[in-house]
Amino acid sequence: MFAVVKIINGNFAIHSEGWMDLNKAKVSFYGYLSALYNDLDNVQSFSVILMNDGGGIVEQENYVAPYNPMDDVIADSVAESEE
Repeated sequence: MFAVVKIINGNFAIHSEGWMDLNKAKVSFYGYLSALYNDLDNVQSFSVILMNDGGGIVEQENYVAPYNPMDDVIADSVAESEE
C-alpha cells in the first residue's frame, strides 16, 4: 500500500492514501507536484513524499523558493509607506 504525504510551508498532511498499485500512486504523486509547481506564487516550500506501507520513501520531491534580497527592500518600503 502507498500514500502521498505533503509538507507545505511547514504544514504536514496526507494528500492521498490507500493506493495498492504503485503506478496509480505515482499518478497521484506527480499530479499533485504539477499542481504545486503551477502555484509557486503561494508556496514558499514543499516536500511531497510517496511512501510505502513500511514507511519507506519510494520517491520524494522538495522545493524551497529562492531567496531574493529585493523582497526585503520592497517589504521595508511598503512598511514605511504605511506608517
